[in-house]
Amino acid sequence: MRIAEGVAVAAMLVCAAGIGAHSTAREDNARTSLAERLLARSGAAVEPGAYAAQLARSARSMVESCRPEITQREADAFEAAYLAELSIAVPRFLDHVSASYAERLSEEEILALLEFYSTDDGRAVAEAMPEIAADHVSAQTLIERAMLRSYRSMGWCAPEAERREPGASDQAL
Repeated sequence: MRIAEGVAVAAMLVCAAGIGAHSTAREDNARTSLAERLLARSGAAVEPGAYAAQLARSARSMVESCRPEITQREADAFEAAYLAELSIAVPRFLDHVSASYAERLSEEEILALLEFYSTDDGRAVAEAMPEIAADHVSAQTLIERAMLRSYRSMGWCAPEAERREPGASDQAL
């Protein structure tokens, strides 16, 4: 039986038995710990500093595309400011990713994935994962550049009055 089928059968049995779907804090903590192990073993857990630097370089490229007149000094300042913001945001992002795994996968599913990543095929996937993740970030710039082109076509990209206040940042995630 495939994992998805097993989960569907288990869900039906839980509902049929009238058992609540709420897990205890101990179970949640155990799943979160397993999810963190899964991210580390799968290669999906990235080193926060390297990931932040990659994101900052990508954002700089987008800003330079949007504002071709930007000076090297301004681009450097933007990249440094964004990197400072990312040093706070990236660890929170990674916490959210592991929480998402813990919330959406059962302990048995996480353990099965951990077992897979212990195999030769799993280790090969894990070894390739950092490059795959980097490719995803690079590919995301295609979408972000389309957004910036839309901003530019609306006249929202360059005017001084329509730019965000310096130092403003999103605190909620």
